[in-house]
Amino acid sequence: MSLSTLYRCTRSLEAIENYAIATNWQSSRHIFKPGSLENRYVSLSSSGTPRQSRTGRHRENFHHQFYEDRHFWDIILTSPPNEIYGHSFHFYYCALSEWVARVPGLFWSKGAKALRELAKSAIELKSAEWTVYHPLGKSQRVLGGIGTLKFSPDVIGNRLAMLSCGHNASSRVPVIISSEIWEHYELREGDILSGEAKWQEIPLGWAESFPSIRGIPRGVLVIRHPSQINVIERNQPIQFHPCTVMEYDSGNAILYDFVYATADTSVRDYRQRLEGFFEGYKAKNERYGRYLIPADQSQPLFDIGYTVSSNPDSQSQLRLIEERVRLRSFKGQTIDELLQVLASNCSNDDLPALSRDIRLNPNVWFTGASAARSAVQLLDVCIQRNKEAELVDALSRQKSALVA
Repeated sequence: MSLSTLYRCTRSLEAIENYAIATNWQSSRHIFKPGSLENRYVSLSSSGTPRQSRTGRHRENFHHQFYEDRHFWDIILTSPPNEIYGHSFHFYYCALSEWVARVPGLFWSKGAKALRELAKSAIELKSAEWTVYHPLGKSQRVLGGIGTLKFSPDVIGNRLAMLSCGHNASSRVPVIISSEIWEHYELREGDILSGEAKWQEIPLGWAESFPSIRGIPRGVLVIRHPSQINVIERNQPIQFHPCTVMEYDSGNAILYDFVYATADTSVRDYRQRLEGFFEGYKAKNERYGRYLIPADQSQPLFDIGYTVSSNPDSQSQLRLIEERVRLRSFKGQTIDELLQVLASNCSNDDLPALSRDIRLNPNVWFTGASAARSAVQLLDVCIQRNKEAELVDALSRQKSALVA
């Protein structure tokens, strides 16, 4: 197994972990009941800085406006999370989509754009309908925030969706819309909305053990009443990137890969084309592949081996899949290759930096010995603490050329 293959396994593991977290929004529906969202207000001190009132509420709400996805995420990613939750956002001419970015905000995180631009040099095949990347290029785009998923409504009808000024689901802003609003306006994919919503915290964190995901806030805009929005247009084209993780055979090894496609709702029969792509991709080059997580919970694009929901049985199956990926990906010769890369390409300054990036205190293992010896010590501790995937993630961010 090459390091680039191991990197794709790492991305697959991260995607599975974050998918398991994302499905839990459905079981957290109690925070979207009427009245329960009005628990965070912001007031201004005499200096103009936010402060918490003695009653636990704020005397005023802050209001923001955004006309571009980037503008919204600039506000979110540069503001302390506890100060931005509860703020209201006015949005204008935003396209609605039920295809949700796998990690909302990752598209706009530091370094993500550079990774997507770098991936353009790794195009394997481009046609009028599809762009196929070499494995490294695809991984760079995934790390750059590409990939969307579609979730079923929760049991009381609330829907997790996205709003975007740019019609690109991977760059969009997450929003929860109540069943009352959805039915009142008969909302559909591609509707153009203007209105107001409040940014609220969801009490579930992303898989922050992976350095590439760390710092992305787990928040969502909430629209609770029909008076908060207007439908400006209907049926505008939307681009989205359905994604999954594939388990497949390669010689005597079982490997994992993150798989996604780009679709446009303006293309005739786009859904049938997507189904054909995923079916053909798992069979290409005698992979004998199978998909492990669904791209679309409501209308599956392909078969998976379990029923998807937020119930304990489904969550247990996802945890078992995670463990299987770890056990098959980080062992034997793979670990030896990872050690060689660390020893050959990382100095005694690089290795402690990698350690800190994965939240492992260098004092636990660093003795000041040679770089080769230090690499052994770092990897040994990572194996003991199940941090091999995090180490690969950190290495890919600091030395991306090594996974080519």
